[in-house]
Amino acid sequence: MQIETAKFGVIEVEEDKILHLPYGLAGFPGEERFVILDKEDTRPFCWLQCVDVPAIALMLMDPCLFKPDYSVDLAPVREEMGWTEEPEDDLLLYVVVRMYSEEGDNPEKEAALRLVANLVSPLLVNAEKRQAVQIVMYDTHYSYEHPVV
Repeated sequence: MQIETAKFGVIEVEEDKILHLPYGLAGFPGEERFVILDKEDTRPFCWLQCVDVPAIALMLMDPCLFKPDYSVDLAPVREEMGWTEEPEDDLLLYVVVRMYSEEGDNPEKEAALRLVANLVSPLLVNAEKRQAVQIVMYDTHYSYEHPVV
């Protein structure tokens, strides 16, 4: 099927690649159909693209690439989603990455780009079942603006 995206234009997506997020995503109420776009030219980043709203595309990354000791208790989520039979290695964990420019005090100096990741609300994907869920951790030492580099 074809979907329209703000970032990549109209793209072809196999219907069996569409993920259902039964609880949606924080900040995007009612949006439950997404696809992960793994573009070779944007690796190690990929994109969580909303199927129904072209402007909704979040940059994702495997958190272990920049924080090898990142750990999330997946047991309660696996239980709630009915994913207890799947090996943990079959589930993919991503974090949303945000890029912004940091203005300095010197207006003549070029603004520095910063990459930060939300380690508080990772996305757990079960590609086999074509489902995903955002995990929101409330009592955690992780930051929603953890530096990527």
